Amino acid sequence: MGIHCNLWQIVSETIDDLQTDPSLGEEILKELHEYNEELPAEDKIRLDLDKAWDAISYLLKRNNLGPFPLFLKEGGRDVKAISEGAGVAREFNSDETKQIFKAIEGKTFSALCKGVSMEDFIKAEVYPFVTYEEIEDALGYVEQHWKPLVEFLKSASFRKRGLLTYFG
Repeated sequence: MGIHCNLWQIVSETIDDLQTDPSLGEEILKELHEYNEELPAEDKIRLDLDKAWDAISYLLKRNNLGPFPLFLKEGGRDVKAISEGAGVAREFNSDETKQIFKAIEGKTFSALCKGVSMEDFIKAEVYPFVTYEEIEDALGYVEQHWKPLVEFLKSASFRKRGLLTYFG
């Protein structure tokens, strides 16, 4: 099981609806799931980072990337209408999403990882690295989620969408 980080591309009207009427949270999330299922793979509006979210956050912060290096874990605004999984969801408007993408655009995973060791992850208590023995295994797992994240943020930025994040 474990804690997964979920990201959604959302339009500003959805953000407004969630902030204006918190009772719509479950209904909107259900509609997003249904809509996402109908889309072809290249147009999906949901991304599950599985358990790689904490390591990605650690690497972004370690490299001091942009105004929102910890966007997967904090920042944005609380969306109390969605308390799916572990904690309250958060949203970033389309301008913030574009800033997040610009901060990581063109960054290679190997550059982000340069000089990082397993001890660094363990010392920083990066989830779920206590379960890995070798840095290559740990980073291989995280790298599988890096490129889809970059592409997802590129798509959201291009489409002028905001982000909704939550842990489940």
